[in-house]
Amino acid sequence: PLLPEDFTFTRPNRYTWLNSDIQMLKTNFPDYREKIDRLKRRLRKGQEITQESFTAVETPLRLLVDQLVSLGAKSDIYNLLNELQQALKITGRNLVLQTLPERPASPERPAFHERPVFPKAPAPQVIPLPKDFIFSRMNRRNWADSDIQMRDIIYPDFQRKIDRLKESLRRGYEIKQEQFDVVYTPLKLLMDVSVSPQAQHALYTLIQELRQAIQMTGRGALLQALPAPPERPALLSPRLLEDQGIPDLPPLPQDFDF
Repeated sequence: PLLPEDFTFTRPNRYTWLNSDIQMLKTNFPDYREKIDRLKRRLRKGQEITQESFTAVETPLRLLVDQLVSLGAKSDIYNLLNELQQALKITGRNLVLQTLPERPASPERPAFHERPVFPKAPAPQVIPLPKDFIFSRMNRRNWADSDIQMRDIIYPDFQRKIDRLKESLRRGYEIKQEQFDVVYTPLKLLMDVSVSPQAQHALYTLIQELRQAIQMTGRGALLQALPAPPERPALLSPRLLEDQGIPDLPPLPQDFDF
């Protein structure tokens, strides 16, 4: 059946969201608006909705409830997820629904005549990154194919954001906390889900160097905890040679000169 005309979806109020929450939404669910509107339209028109197409909307929303910081953002996403599940049940669709997370606390909204007052933090004293500070070059040719695909899925604009952050560090531009977090958080996530030691080591090195650059330039960004260092990838270890069926290599002659 069609969704009743008097069934209304709550409209999210992103004016109550933190900038970091808006960035988190864009990073983790870049096609959010397109998929939500399409799902609502199919519910209104009584069109078919497959389990796969609904899960592709439900799962990112479910994760966002846990990842977002502000109560306004958490409450908006929770209400949307709850209303979509209710709409599926009302229209008699036999789909498997994930368990709703715990309902977040309702945000305290100021009266219409009140304007929230936020104290201004003193401007941080920052300096450009020294010219002799070098970022390691990332070599993705020795990454597993699955790691490259995972990077493209989780962090599609990886190179652009990394380059922009490095440029801001070099030139001494202001870097806000949320600007650093939207780069730093996906890097840590990628390191956790990557399979090959080469990918893990490259991502760990980049995370470590970005932290060092932030500290050297006097920025007061609240850095997340540095993850444990991964195992250094073996290049030509005896075990690797044996696995590849390559005999032990002879030593370099003493009279060989580089």
